[in-house]
Amino acid sequence: MKKVILLFIAIIPAFICKAQDEERPTFAMGTDVAYSRGYTNLNLQYDRPGLNLSIVYNHKPNLSWVAELQAGELSGGGLKPYEDISGRAYSNRYLAFNFHADFRLEGMLNTNGPLFNKNGRSLLNFIKNFYIGTGAGIISNNVNAQRYSIYVPTYRFGGSDHSVNPTIALRIGHELKIYDAVNDVRYAIDIGYTHNIVFGSGLDGYNDPNSRFQHSTIGQYRQIIIGVKRYLKNK
Repeated sequence: MKKVILLFIAIIPAFICKAQDEERPTFAMGTDVAYSRGYTNLNLQYDRPGLNLSIVYNHKPNLSWVAELQAGELSGGGLKPYEDISGRAYSNRYLAFNFHADFRLEGMLNTNGPLFNKNGRSLLNFIKNFYIGTGAGIISNNVNAQRYSIYVPTYRFGGSDHSVNPTIALRIGHELKIYDAVNDVRYAIDIGYTHNIVFGSGLDGYNDPNSRFQHSTIGQYRQIIIGVKRYLKNK
């Protein structure tokens, strides 16, 4: 058993080091089209388009640091009971900044073997381009909300039209790399999913007491994205 453990310890570093032979440009710039949907206390939520811009620093073959700016809209509710039981409705034109780390399978697998080819179509080539990530940031909310109850016209819903809240992001996606004539990666097409947890009541702008309306201090919104990265050549 001791020999097996020692052999395992000896093999793993070589397995990982071989994965780092494929050079990846240090920096990249990305643009994503995003479809966002909020998860707040209102019954009905809608999909809305948005735009994400990012700067990517490839720290290691399996690790990238990403600074991302998001601009988009969230909306939900309505005056009908099935849209929101209290007659609330909101539209939030938000601006968010996230800083996150993405971990790729590419840097954890030996990509020099016969099952890997930069321009190949093997299953392992497909698998190695998946990534998962997490990070944190802030979101600036600019809300237009139905402030007075349609059932009790004298009651004004509590909350704020303008707020800033901290966020945590969870990400998963796949990157399809495009190579140039000398087999260096130059572009990539990204398809991914991001789920953002928002601390505070800013997404829909409502902050009424639980004794009167269903309310949570943690909102969420998700993004389904498709985008393009441009990798910058190393000097």
